Amino acid sequence: GGGGGAGAGLPALALIGVDDLAGILGIADSTPLHLSLDPPVEKGAGAARYPHHTFQRAVSGPAGTSRKSEVALLHAALAVQQVAAGTEAAQRAPFPLRRCAEGLCRGLPPGVAREHLQPLGGLRGESWETPPRLVLECARLPYWQRMDGGVLEVRFGTPALEVHPGKPLRVLNLEEFRTWPVAKLRKALQRLRATQELPALEKHELVETLVKAVQDGALLEDEEELGDPLVRFSRRLTHHLGNVSEHWPHVGRLSPLCAARAAGLVLRMQLEQLTETATEQRDGLRANAEAHAEGMRHDQAEGWRGVLAEVHGRVLQELGFVDLNPGQCFSGEGGGSREGRSFARCCSIGDYADACWGSGGGVDQLRCCGSASRRFGGGDGGGLSAQLVASVAAQLGSASPRRPRPEDLIPAVQAWLHDPTGRSPDGRGTLSGAVVSLLAEEVRGDEFLRQAEEQIQRPVERLRGDLDALALPEAARFLPPEEAGGRESWLPVPTLSASAGRRAVYATVALAPQLQQLSDEEVAAQGIRPSEEEWSLDAIANERLRRASAAAGTAAGGGVEMLGGGRGEAAEAQLEEAIELLERLDMRVQELERSSSQRPGRHRSGSEASEVEEERCAADGWRELEADEVRANISSGDRIRLRLRDSDDVNGLEVVVRAVVTATGEPGELIPLWEVAVPGEPSQYLDFSDRSLAVALPCMPLPPPATVAEGSRALPSDGVEITDEEALDEDREGLPWPVCIEANVAWPSFDGSGLFVNLQAFGIKDGCFQGDCSHSDHFACASPADCSKVCVRIAACRWWTFYEASPSTCWLRGRSADPESRQESPGAVSGAAACVAPGGGGAPREPTLFELVIGETGTPHPGFWEEWDLIEVLEEFGHMTVSEVRL
Repeated sequence: GGGGGAGAGLPALALIGVDDLAGILGIADSTPLHLSLDPPVEKGAGAARYPHHTFQRAVSGPAGTSRKSEVALLHAALAVQQVAAGTEAAQRAPFPLRRCAEGLCRGLPPGVAREHLQPLGGLRGESWETPPRLVLECARLPYWQRMDGGVLEVRFGTPALEVHPGKPLRVLNLEEFRTWPVAKLRKALQRLRATQELPALEKHELVETLVKAVQDGALLEDEEELGDPLVRFSRRLTHHLGNVSEHWPHVGRLSPLCAARAAGLVLRMQLEQLTETATEQRDGLRANAEAHAEGMRHDQAEGWRGVLAEVHGRVLQELGFVDLNPGQCFSGEGGGSREGRSFARCCSIGDYADACWGSGGGVDQLRCCGSASRRFGGGDGGGLSAQLVASVAAQLGSASPRRPRPEDLIPAVQAWLHDPTGRSPDGRGTLSGAVVSLLAEEVRGDEFLRQAEEQIQRPVERLRGDLDALALPEAARFLPPEEAGGRESWLPVPTLSASAGRRAVYATVALAPQLQQLSDEEVAAQGIRPSEEEWSLDAIANERLRRASAAAGTAAGGGVEMLGGGRGEAAEAQLEEAIELLERLDMRVQELERSSSQRPGRHRSGSEASEVEEERCAADGWRELEADEVRANISSGDRIRLRLRDSDDVNGLEVVVRAVVTATGEPGELIPLWEVAVPGEPSQYLDFSDRSLAVALPCMPLPPPATVAEGSRALPSDGVEITDEEALDEDREGLPWPVCIEANVAWPSFDGSGLFVNLQAFGIKDGCFQGDCSHSDHFACASPADCSKVCVRIAACRWWTFYEASPSTCWLRGRSADPESRQESPGAVSGAAACVAPGGGGAPREPTLFELVIGETGTPHPGFWEEWDLIEVLEEFGHMTVSEVRL
């Protein structure tokens, strides 16, 4: 029948076991699996001196053959020898002989014609010449294989067992019959039908008749073979082997053992191919190791340049520069032009500046990348605060495998943010390149070569390790190995019954199948199907360990098995638990190896994230995290909700994570802290691992802030575009920074909407109306963030507008500013007073006259109603502060 996988022939479980399969698969030598019965060759005992020696030696190979396999081969060789000789030899002294018909041959199946298997007689030659030999060989084995998902699947057909006198018998098939003359064909057919008279038949009819007879299982003998007793006996025994194997297990075991040996050879060939491929790859790597290392350095640098470009864009948006295409230079898809230019490539990274603008930059760079305020010009760095630089450096440093020192990284980041496309002071490199050199993992040619060779060699070593784990120790063999000067393994030899004890025939069993690969059509035609059980190398090794443990437990218990509580069963259960644990650890190691090449801190994705969110998402659309989940799921830029677990407030407070930093606790202890932007308050640093604090993420993550182009509006958190009529509605004030900013919109100054206040009270001295900052509605400003922070501190300020044109200016608008009067103004961004950058709401706000009159209680002082002349004053100036009235 057919077989499947590496264990073809396994359906006959009584003939072959897991130990046999493991032992054969573990043989490293590719020489034939064999056992031979030969005359003794010990000094002084050779056939030339003792031609009638009563013993024979048994030799098996290759090294590593299991005890059971050797015994199976020995039994099969003795069976062939005894049937051919017609005698049997006892295994105990004085080693008497008896007729095979009185012992082993009595067990021949009924379907075997006894006259076909008569003992050999009439052998040619003399007794002192080379003795005759019969070889029982597994000659051919059809198989089919394929790679399925990285797994090698092999199916085997029925092995072809054959007996021959040292030379394979001729195959009697259609091609052979066509070479016979008509007279030979007629004689063969007459012997087959046991008749002398045949009808007149053409040659092709004779050939077809003989072919059909062979296919129907008839014994057909060539007349040329009838004169040689060895060939004649070999042909007849080969014909009856199938029937004999069904009744004699010691012969029936050869078919599954042959299939197992073929499976082992296939695995060894696979190992050789993997080894050759790995060797070729290693040779190629050694020749180009430095080139590969340089390629990896380039890829890492490109990756970090992309990270820096993304960080630079987020920093600009954090400062209110939401329009990342101010000069409308990057009109292609994704903000890039047809020439491959983009704001991120040409305005954030200095390594591409020459390719984008040529040497020296010029007017085009200023127009496309924005004014000097975006590059934080000025001696003090403009809007570039030390806190912002430290936050950016912390984010970059935590993502770098090199973990650069803050004292090295922070100055480099500060210089790069000050001039993103600038060059280093010595002119040899760029400021962005200096940051990349601190972040990118160092790649050395020799280290790269070592890691690459280990990765290439890993599948080879894994397969070799799996096969070596199946190998048996040499001590487990039945026949000890023959070393120089060592003893031979002798057995009594049964002599030919027809030679009066003067001659003997020797036997050899060899399993060296020639694999005949089949096509899919041939597999279907022969009915080769997968076996009911599939065996992997790990499963075979584990099963053998389980059985060995059970046997050891039974032996330790004195061979007594107790129902439900045997020591063997307990040992087997413990071993199964250990094996399951090792398998889980192995799977975990493989997962870690696959994830080691990915960036740390990544969020779950795909179906896994969907399942987690479906299970833990609350009705309000938030998913609370466990304390040990926070570090892996929350990073800078995330919108989260915070609440105290023992508080009555179930809604909590929504905040935005600005950065993740590391603080020093006890000696040798590092504590992660999350910087969060709380509306109306300065940034706070919280420890999310505190179990009293409940941290939640939105079930559906928000899209990142989009680049705002000409004519577009910033989008709120739900992704719905705000129309022109709704842009300055009160609902917009609830949007977070910088989504609340509206690009390319401003109020004109001639309609009286300007808010003139004393800006000197806020420390402002430059860029004011007619140079007088004590009475001005505008001032020189570094960024939209600074502009929003000034507006929020002035009670009468309702809107603010930031013009990026040099010098960059902030314009303040009061309550008289009509939303309908705003105009499109390229290069300007505007926002309501509530649209303020994080950290901008912490300063005290000057109260208006109305607020002073009402007081903290919400009702005027009783004496207020006696001052009737104040009513008219409040009607005109009540919305203004004392500072504004004094102006």
